[in-house]
Amino acid sequence: MNDVGGRPELTRETRLRRVRNLRLEVDSHNIVRVRRQGAFIDCGPRGMTILDLFHRPTTLADALDRLAPQVGGAQDWMDITDVIVRLYRAGVLKDETETD
Repeated sequence: MNDVGGRPELTRETRLRRVRNLRLEVDSHNIVRVRRQGAFIDCGPRGMTILDLFHRPTTLADALDRLAPQVGGAQDWMDITDVIVRLYRAGVLKDETETD
């Protein structure tokens, strides 16, 4: 995955962690949205699980391996990966070497 605005390149070996003090919204359909710098990032129904995976620095590969039993096919994989990439681009998930 390509460099994002001067941030480190996101690879399977990138160790990601979520930032502190997030504001979340969960709607009646169990869709999670994260508020970050005045914008909302839609994380879908697995948003809480994805965010929880990165409460400590974890490689992208390890997180995807832990999610594997819950994945129901190719579209599911694409949706999960898309959420992780969007959270990274928004600064909700950071490379462990980046400061908050």
